[in-house]
Amino acid sequence: MSAKSKPRKSWQEKLADSKGLPKVAKITDKMSNNGYPWE
Repeated sequence: MSAKSKPRKSWQEKLADSKGLPKVAKITDKMSNNGYPWE
């Protein structure tokens, strides 16, 4: 998993590939409220 191989991919796209869109939507919603939900 080298980030340099796909520099165009945003963190949202990465999450979409590894975890699925529903989770990305949830994280994006939380980020707009209180930054990083995993912190």
